[in-house]
Amino acid sequence: MKTLLNLNNDSHLKLLQDTAFKAIDGISVQEILTLKKTYTDDPYTYFNQVKMKYLLPLGMLGITYRINQEVEQAVFQYISYLIHELPLDQYQDSPEAILNFS
Repeated sequence: MKTLLNLNNDSHLKLLQDTAFKAIDGISVQEILTLKKTYTDDPYTYFNQVKMKYLLPLGMLGITYRINQEVEQAVFQYISYLIHELPLDQYQDSPEAILNFS
């Protein structure tokens, strides 16, 4: 039987953070800028695009753990936070730059 991921457990939170970083590993600066613009222009499309980023990593985590809606929302919010808070000033001249988190 699968264990439910517990958002109050530090080791489970670490798994979720790792999942969020895996979801956006290799994202380009241009893609982040596009996602930020989409967030403002069309939140529904933004939600779907971000969800497509974490589906596979979260699904892999779901092999071992039971994923509920609260866990999925936590991953979405963490990825969204990263997208909006990543410092991109150093990449202004190279939007094609790829960000790696692994």
